[in-house]
Amino acid sequence: MVEDSTKQENNNQGWQEACRELIYEIVSINDDLQIYSLDFIFPKNGLLIVLKLDNLKNPYGSPSVEECEDVAKMVRHQAYDKIIELGGPEDFGVEVSSPGAERELKDVSQFERFKELPFRVSFVDGKEDSKGSLIVTTKILSFIGSKNDNTIWKDAVLKVKKYSKSEKKKEEGNFVIPKKNIKKTNLYLDF
Repeated sequence: MVEDSTKQENNNQGWQEACRELIYEIVSINDDLQIYSLDFIFPKNGLLIVLKLDNLKNPYGSPSVEECEDVAKMVRHQAYDKIIELGGPEDFGVEVSSPGAERELKDVSQFERFKELPFRVSFVDGKEDSKGSLIVTTKILSFIGSKNDNTIWKDAVLKVKKYSKSEKKKEEGNFVIPKKNIKKTNLYLDF
């Protein structure tokens, strides 16, 4: 998944596009890495480039600290000249990190990729509250698959910590959630 946005409009967009292309080129050097999100934020008279990386070979998608540091150094070094040359702000910083352990997942391909992990899924299940508004339900689920416009889930088997013993939550039946009814999906940490 690539999420790419600019947090504030700027009159000269040429340097932003050139910088964005350069950052994608830098990240593509490492076949294991992919851009999860890229934002340009404009604090007072400056620029903050916020880049979140996804490691495609890591089971949790987490890049190492070294990978983040290497990309940050390359972006700082290579983007500076490009930004200045094309009229962008001289004062800028770069933040490179992981999308986080409980990253948001936005499409079925990501559900498939992290299929072995539990998910926190918020969805509309057709129930209404007393005012007639649809209720959004949140459950911890395991992804099974998808068919047409539907996703198939089951209750996740979780580790429940009680003192030093681990117990498992019992599995229940499978159920279907239409893709259009899913409001938000995140990985769920289960330690």
